[in-house]
Amino acid sequence: MNKTKSTRRNISFLKTAVRTGFAWPGGYPLSAITFDGSALCMNCCRKNWRSVAHESMIKGWERCGWGVRAVEVLWEGGNYCDHCSAVLDAYPLEETENA
Repeated sequence: MNKTKSTRRNISFLKTAVRTGFAWPGGYPLSAITFDGSALCMNCCRKNWRSVAHESMIKGWERCGWGVRAVEVLWEGGNYCDHCSAVLDAYPLEETENA
């Protein structure tokens, strides 16, 4: 497979992940893992889409800080976005009702 076809498929997959933000089936939240090992929330990827997609995937700049290596499912909580410090939890906190 040539590089352009693979790049287009990767950008398409990343674009779908950024738009939805959740894995299907299951509804687990997704996070992007950069080349330097940082975790990014999907909101930061959406807000910085030009840097994420254009600079890291099309131009091949792996050291720009936004280069996404993988999109992963958050199986456990306790993680934070390295850009905005948002809590990346596997499940959102459920409100308890007083009966």
